[in-house]
Amino acid sequence: MPFDVVIRGGRVLDGAGSPWRIADIGIRNGRIAKVGRVGRAKSANSVDASGKYVAPGFIDIHTHSDIGILVEPTAECAVRQGVTMHVIGNCGDSPAPISDPYRELAVRRFEYYVQARDWNWSTYGEYLDFMAAQGVGINIAGLVGHGSVRLATMGFEERPPTRDERRQMKAHVDEAMRAGAFGMSTGLVYPPGCFDDCRSRPRMHRNRRARRLCRPDQPQQSEVRGHREREGGSSPLGSREGSRRRRPRG
Repeated sequence: MPFDVVIRGGRVLDGAGSPWRIADIGIRNGRIAKVGRVGRAKSANSVDASGKYVAPGFIDIHTHSDIGILVEPTAECAVRQGVTMHVIGNCGDSPAPISDPYRELAVRRFEYYVQARDWNWSTYGEYLDFMAAQGVGINIAGLVGHGSVRLATMGFEERPPTRDERRQMKAHVDEAMRAGAFGMSTGLVYPPGCFDDCRSRPRMHRNRRARRLCRPDQPQQSEVRGHREREGGSSPLGSREGSRRRRPRG
């Protein structure tokens, strides 16, 4: 059976940690159909990769292309560097959820990255639908930001959320996860996430409170960068927090 594309004679790195090996790659219907020797198999396109490395696409695990991907859906700057997946929504910042009372504040948060346009979505699902309707040139793994969830619920109020507000925040996270978010991110030193508890309390406790918004099976990424800049040295507490991971129970 012919291939659509054959990449011939490249130094293949399979991503599993094995040393590179000379091999051909046959692609059919947008998928890798064979890695090995394809001989003289027919193909619509043939690429001579002799002396070059061939590897799976790279995953950029910390990006802020949440809005940039809407402005430049091809993500050409990433693709040309071999990146085929962006993890977005880091540092507690995501473009959704957005509530009408705090819409202007939410939009202004992202002007740091790109000139804001008209945003019509409110839920995380609506944001993903907007992205999908435009089409994207790379894979996207989105995190819903704790800061954005808090902003949608209580703005930049410098206090812990009330019980009712916490219920609203949990509902926002639940909607995002059901819509397709891969997890939740927090930013321990960025507003409004840093207002999650009284300043006199340990940061670890602040982050535990944020973690309660997730179910046990929902991943959470925590941003601990910033302690060194703020405190003039490394933070053992930040290091411990960075080493903690949520694990599914049962």
